[in-house]
Amino acid sequence: MLRQVELGVNLEDQHGPAAEWVAQEPNQRAIAKKFKNFLFSYGVDGNERIYYHRLRAVCRGARTFHSRRTATATAKYEAALA
Repeated sequence: MLRQVELGVNLEDQHGPAAEWVAQEPNQRAIAKKFKNFLFSYGVDGNERIYYHRLRAVCRGARTFHSRRTATATAKYEAALA
């Protein structure tokens, strides 16, 4: 019952085909919230949050990649204008 109040949807009470059940917006929000909570709170060995740190590293790498890519594109654009 706590899960139902917490998420607004009882994830244990699925009726009908899974694809149709997941396609409903309240169920999508509940699944996304539960998955996000898992990613940001799951840990082992003294509760070190494993996925949280991995996601931060991936995001840092993406920002670095995009900033380098933007700088390269800007330099090529400026060279073309000259």
